[in-house]
Order: sequence, then C-alpha cells, then structure tokens
Amino acid sequence: MLKPVRKQITRSGKILRVLSAIIFVILLVLIWFAFSAVSVRFEVSPTSANLTINSPLSFPLNDRYLMIPGEYEIEAESEGYYSYFSQIQINDTANQVIPVELDLLPDTLNIEAQAVSEIYIDDIFIDNSPGSIEIFSGTYDLRLESEGYIAYEEEIVIDGGGQDVFKIVELTQDIAFLSIESNIIGAEIYIDGQLFGETPFRGNITSGNHDLELRFEGYQSFNRRINVPPEEELIITDINLELALFEIEINSDPEMASIIINDSYVGVTPITLSVRSGENLDIEANKLGYLPTSEIIENVNGSLLLDLTLDPDLASIVITGNPEGAEVILDGQSIGNLPISMEVLALPHTLRIQAEGYIPREERIELQSNASYSYNFNLELLNPLTGDGYAQTLRTFQDQELRLVLPKIFEMGSSRREQGRRSNEILREVEISKPFYIGIREVTNAEYREFRPEYNSGSFGGATLNNPNQPVVGLTWNEVAEYLNWLSIQDQLQPVYEMIAGQYRPMIPLRNGYRLPTEAEWERVAKFNNSDSEEQQLFPWGNDLLASDRIANVADISTARVFQNIFNNYSDGYITSSEVDALPQDGWGIFGMGGNVSEWVQDVYSVPVTTETLEIDPVGPLDGSFHVYKGGNWRSGTLSELRASFRGFSESSHDYLGFRIAKNGQ
Repeated sequence: MLKPVRKQITRSGKILRVLSAIIFVILLVLIWFAFSAVSVRFEVSPTSANLTINSPLSFPLNDRYLMIPGEYEIEAESEGYYSYFSQIQINDTANQVIPVELDLLPDTLNIEAQAVSEIYIDDIFIDNSPGSIEIFSGTYDLRLESEGYIAYEEEIVIDGGGQDVFKIVELTQDIAFLSIESNIIGAEIYIDGQLFGETPFRGNITSGNHDLELRFEGYQSFNRRINVPPEEELIITDINLELALFEIEINSDPEMASIIINDSYVGVTPITLSVRSGENLDIEANKLGYLPTSEIIENVNGSLLLDLTLDPDLASIVITGNPEGAEVILDGQSIGNLPISMEVLALPHTLRIQAEGYIPREERIELQSNASYSYNFNLELLNPLTGDGYAQTLRTFQDQELRLVLPKIFEMGSSRREQGRRSNEILREVEISKPFYIGIREVTNAEYREFRPEYNSGSFGGATLNNPNQPVVGLTWNEVAEYLNWLSIQDQLQPVYEMIAGQYRPMIPLRNGYRLPTEAEWERVAKFNNSDSEEQQLFPWGNDLLASDRIANVADISTARVFQNIFNNYSDGYITSSEVDALPQDGWGIFGMGGNVSEWVQDVYSVPVTTETLEIDPVGPLDGSFHVYKGGNWRSGTLSELRASFRGFSESSHDYLGFRIAKNGQ
C-alpha cells in the first residue's frame, strides 16, 4: 500500500516568497505613483538656496519633482537670506511652477565720526553716532549733523545680506566769523534767542542761517535773518537802533474830547497813540460845554493809560409858559415839564416845548458860561378841523413824504346799488376825528432794502418787480410791521407794533410812530379828491372808469398775453408794476392809490355789522390772521377791484401787494 509523501519547504524558499511579495507591492506603489504624480518645478531665488520638501510623496527628477497632489511643507535656506518656510497645495494640474523667493538679511551700517553727530537717513532722524544701524538693501541719503561742524551728506548703497558695512566720516569743522557794529555802543546781541555779546562785536559763529536781534533799553529792538558763509566773515555795519515806541491810551469823561499834544491836534477820545521813548508830552483835552483840562508827562519810558475828567461848563436856565405841564425836550431828550429850572452845559441847544392839542414850539438857544437865562413859551392850541398848527408835510429819514389829512365824517363801504359792489362792503357812517399823515407814494424796493439789504421782490413773466423805484412786494403783513417799527426807531419815534402770541399787533391807542393807515383812513383819502372836497368819488381818481390812458396802472392791453380779464381800450404802458411816481398824482398830490399795487392797511379782516351808530376812528378787530388790503393793482382787470370801497384780505404775501406809510397827526 502506497503512503503519501509530505513536501518539505526550506527556509530559503520562505524568504524568496516574502521578497517576491514585497517587490510586488513596491511595483504596485510605483505604478500608482507614476500614474498619480504630477510634475512640479520650483523657481528658487537665489538659485544657491537649498530646498527641502518635508514629504516622502515627492521624487526629484532633473530640475523638477514628481509629487502626489496634496498639501506640503517646504523650506529653503541660503547664506545671507532669511529662512523660508511655507505650506503649499499641489493640485492635479500638470507641469506646475511654484516661486520660492528668500528675503535678504539687512546689513549692519557702522558709522564713526570724530564728534558725536545726529544721523539722518532720507531726512529721518535715526540715531546718534558712533552707532550701528540695521538697514535693508537700497540707495539712501546719509546726513550727519554735529554742532561746530558742517553737515556731512553722501548717497550710500546698501547691498544687504547680513554684512557689516563700515563708514568712517571725516567731518569738516564749521568755522565762520561775524562782525557787528551799530549806532548804539553796548547793544546786546542775541543769536537764535541766545545772548551772544555786545556791540561792537567780532567773533566765531557757526555758518548758515541765524536769527539776529539787537536790544538796548529805551530803543526798538532790531531783527534780521542772516546767512553766514562757512570759513568766511560776515560784516554788518548798517544797524541803526531807533528810539522805542510806547503806547499811550487816553480816555476822557465825557468821551469825544479833542486831544492836543504839544500844540498839535491828534484826535478825539478814546484814542491810542504811539510816542517815542524820552519824549515830553503836554496833553490838553477840550470839549464844547466843558472846561478844558491838561496833563504834562515828562521823559516817557513806558506805555501809559491816562484817564482825564472834564468838568462841565454850566449855565442856568428857567423855563415857564402855558400850558403848565407841557413837556420840555432839550436836544431831543425829555427833561421834564413846565415850569422847570436847571443847569445845562453852556453851549448851543435845541429847545422844544410840546403838549397834546397844542402847536409845539422849537427854538435854538445860545448859552454862555456861568450865565443865567429865562424863557417863556405860551403854546397855541392846534385846530384839528382846519389843520392850523399842523405841518402840511412830514419826511422820514429816508425822505419819504407824508401829507396831512384833516378829519371828516363820511360813508365807508358801498351801497347795494353800486356797480361792482361786493358783499363785505357794508355801508356805514364813520368819523375820522383827528388829523393824520399818509405817504404820497408806496414804499420802494430801495427803501425796504435799507432795512433788509438782500431782499428781492422777484419778477413776473420775465418783467422785473425789483427795480429800486418800483414798490416793494411779496411781504407779509408781519414783515411790513417789522419795517415800520425799524423806521420809527430811526426817527426816534415810539414803535406802534408789538409781538403778541407770534403776531404783530398795533398798540391801542395808536402810538406816534410810523404805521399803516387804517382802512377808514385809506378810504377817507381815496373817496375824496382833497381835504376840502365834500363829494365822495367812486374811484381814487374820480367817478369815471379809466376815461383816458395812464390814469392808473392796471391790467391793460399791455398784459393781454398773460391775463384774460383786461381793459381792452386802455393803456398805461406797464406789464407789471411801474415806478411809484410814474403816473399822475391825484388831488391830494398822492401817487398810485388806484392801481400799481394793492396796499396793506392796519385792520384785521372782518365783515362789519350794519349799524346806524356813527363809528369814530375805527381800527377793526384786535385779533385775527387775515388782514385787509385796499386798492387795485397791475393785475386788476375788473371794475370791482378799482373802486375805493373794494376790500381784499389775505394772510400771506403776493407779488401785487405792497404798502404805504401813515402816522398820527400829533
């Protein structure tokens, strides 16, 4: 019977099998690496640097590496350069190029000089020499500055790479000479603020620019910027010190005293003058009505403050007359009531005596020093009915003329039969009981701009409303009140209007400043041709509607292209407003009440109640936002608006709405 034979494997056979397996694995890895790796070239600067790739998955091949895509750490080193380290990402793109650039180390610049110097590189202070400075490669401007030496400058080139660079600088000693003479021996010399010596002077100084100053007590200091050339001598002999100027401030009580110094008039107090050191001053102060005073100042040696008091030069006056209690006004200032006695300055004065209901009297009086004077004034009663004692005209400081209007009883408003009548024109009997004044023309742009310089009335349809002599328009009632208050103050009158709850209101009874006419006053003028006229008229110019051209500025054939309602057979020659005095005056001598621009009046708007009771000096309601305006304007194209009874009202401004001035008769 046969038995199986067991095969024996030797030790050497086992080793061979293991080696075969290892070789097989290596072949597989190489095949995987060959198919997965990409070619990468590193551009290394400098080329002498040693490159290290911290990964087994890279294989050098000539000037390239075969590398499996992924993240790698690379390092590079070269003498004279900073070590390089970076993490890079290799993708599956073939033939990749990766730059590797090492930075040069800075050089150490070592500077030596025979004196301690300030080191500047490109005008930036770096250090003091001797010293060592780390500096990167490049071209630089090197400058060394040292006291007593000429500044050293040089362009240097630094290569870099961690080298030691040695620079030995030979400084040139800065030797120059300065000679100074002046008209004053012993004047102190300051160089750059430091005391340097006295005149005459000759000595060493560093070259370059310096601030030179000479001082001597009692003289003005001398200042000059000098440039001293190196290794040369600068000689200065043209210095003349002048006596010092001191300020003398002179005040006086009272002010505006004339000052005379050493017989020469120099001005009025308060005054500040310049005088020379050592001068003697004989100072005299004079003012009309005061006793002169004087002061002597010897050998001026500093600034002075001089206060002078002038004693009043007085005269005695006694003023009597009728009626007792009449107000006494001296040079525009109220000083009491009749009878009165007092001492006043001995000079010419304007004396005014006034009392309500009387014709005021005004005289120019001449007073002498230490004299006594007596004056007696008997005032005559004013006649408000005839106007006796009243000025027929007044003028504002802007030369606006106002005409006197006498009292009258008349019918205000219009009857139901009047053609063009409106429902708010309630017919009632009123009395203007006191004389008043009204402006003969509307206030102009030029006049209003004295109050508000930048104001512009604008334009319409390409035609201006803003010429100096056209009426000012586009103002609210409040803005008009502000102007009238300002005008009153300029003429030293009491303003009529005060601000109450955000709105100007006239103070009742009406004060004596400039104001708007009341509606009743406006109709009083518009319905009568003059103070003597008894017959009321329909229009401010008469009873006929525009009987001939150029009676009033209204909507005429000149405005046919812009307005529908016009007077087709009438021409005044103006598209918009005219100059305030362009068209004829009425019987009062007044311009433009029947046209040009409508006019604000004083009254708050309301519809009156029909009454048979005579109304005396009506002023309308005290409160309200809307105010009345009267009269036609350059836009008016209907009979209704041209009538004297017409009543418009508004709370805002318009380009056809202006105003004229009024004032109480006393």
